[in-house]
Amino acid sequence: MAFESLKGPTVLIDVGANVDCKPIHLFQYGVMGHAYARDVLGVPAPQVALLNIGEEEEKGNRLIKETSDLLRQSGLPFVGNIEGQDMFKGKADVLVCDGFVGNLLLKVSEGTGSSCSIWLGKSSTAP
Repeated sequence: MAFESLKGPTVLIDVGANVDCKPIHLFQYGVMGHAYARDVLGVPAPQVALLNIGEEEEKGNRLIKETSDLLRQSGLPFVGNIEGQDMFKGKADVLVCDGFVGNLLLKVSEGTGSSCSIWLGKSSTAP
């Protein structure tokens, strides 16, 4: 899935296809997301990040830590971990996560957008 961040298009991969991933799968998502951002979205030098519970390398579960190691060793422009609160700030062009986390993010984002539209609509008619 691609969405607009404050700095341009961002790819979030995976958003629901695979909820039980291995580190090699998340690494492959990073490779695919990088290629998609570069070749389809036209991002000249896409940066890849891993969605995590904190930016620090020592945070996260085994899946995240092992995937982080693979991405660091890969030669991809890996910028490290980012938190969910940063996904719309444009800290990276490709955000890698498993389908369980990605689908939750997708659904929360959709719900937040819908709710904000309703709230803004109500507030614009208030005196």
